[in-house]
Amino acid sequence: MMADRYLLIPCGVIIGLLSLDQKLRRFALFLTLAIVTFFVIISAGKTRMEWYIAPLMPLFAFTIALFVHYIFNLLGNLKPAWGAESPKAVPVIFLFLLFLFPYQKIFAKTYSPTELWSTDYELYAISRFYRDAINGQHNLQNSYLIYSGYDAQIMFYMYALRDKGVKTWKKTFEEVKPGDKIIISQEELKWEMRKRFKGIEKQYKDAISIFIVSGAN
Repeated sequence: MMADRYLLIPCGVIIGLLSLDQKLRRFALFLTLAIVTFFVIISAGKTRMEWYIAPLMPLFAFTIALFVHYIFNLLGNLKPAWGAESPKAVPVIFLFLLFLFPYQKIFAKTYSPTELWSTDYELYAISRFYRDAINGQHNLQNSYLIYSGYDAQIMFYMYALRDKGVKTWKKTFEEVKPGDKIIISQEELKWEMRKRFKGIEKQYKDAISIFIVSGAN
């Protein structure tokens, strides 16, 4: 549904560039050039991460605002058949309906969050596991984590455990040795672990597996 909001960006560009107000036209031109230039620059890079477009978000917001401003004024200047007065409530209702769904999503995400098994559940499972370890629910002494991707949230709990005297850190497959206790939450890494090493695999809730390595395959 958020993708629908991006459809308003070209609408804002067109409305802005065709505006009779010179200031709005120049502002729309500036936004268009800034968005296109930045997008071309980040697209030329070898790495493309989702958060690279974060600086574009304020520019997108201004561009969409041009379109919203146009519709707001258009509705405010409507001339109803029953009189000369413009129905002042109509543009307000338009704004209310425009922001209703996004704020509903924010409220639901904040107070009634749900996680998808294939994405969010696996993503946050390892963080919950380390958080529970801080509370004494798991013994992670002399353990190592193999993880792929952004891991700042996991490192937070790791440092907290190390402050408590628990020896735990990260490893790569190349660093694994017999006797290591390896923690893995991502399915593709579990398959890689089973292919490379033999030993005992203990499965925990939330898709967490702990491998006690006895040797290489």
